[in-house]
Amino acid sequence: MKRFYGVDFEKQREAVLNCEKARFIADGIIKKADEALKKIYPAFKMSEFMLYFETGNRSIFEKNYFERRNDCSYISIAYWLTGDEKYYKPLIDLIFMICDEFTW
Repeated sequence: MKRFYGVDFEKQREAVLNCEKARFIADGIIKKADEALKKIYPAFKMSEFMLYFETGNRSIFEKNYFERRNDCSYISIAYWLTGDEKYYKPLIDLIFMICDEFTW
């Protein structure tokens, strides 16, 4: 998909990769994506979700919840920037894992 709503994504990708400041940020995102590829995401526990209702503490559940979404962002951006197929299946799996959560 080269154009979507008038945006030339190939041109945008090249602009990011050719800009020194943006490239620095892109390299950091790619590094985080590579780290995310090594992770095994545990299933959410209903008991952790219920802690908020019982104690008001949502930090335990939110940590894993947001980690998945952040990693999904890193992997999707790294895939767009590099076109490297190593990101494709993990990205699909992570999106499906998020969609399969009992709450989101």
